[in-house]
Amino acid sequence: MGAGADSLRASTSPESARLEERRILYETVDSLLQAAEFSRARALLDQDADRYGADSASDWRDLELGYRAVADCLQHPSPKNRARGESLLLVTRGSSMTSKIREACK
Repeated sequence: MGAGADSLRASTSPESARLEERRILYETVDSLLQAAEFSRARALLDQDADRYGADSASDWRDLELGYRAVADCLQHPSPKNRARGESLLLVTRGSSMTSKIREACK
């Protein structure tokens, strides 16, 4: 990386850096779930909740809960987990997680 990348990084606000870090974390969680790495995905979700739980906006909370529901439904398919996924869909309408939850919890 050259000086241009350093100056770009220096001009990035702490909030932008935090948002980018979380975006990458959730992309990683998504990839881990696709690879059936459920424990690793949950560990990242736990890490994110520990770090940002108190200041987590509803959109981030929806992502966290959605990915946890997907992990539960994929790892332990059961009527109970399907019902929990369906319940989550009722309160997160329009969430970016809707199709992932529906697919995993069908």
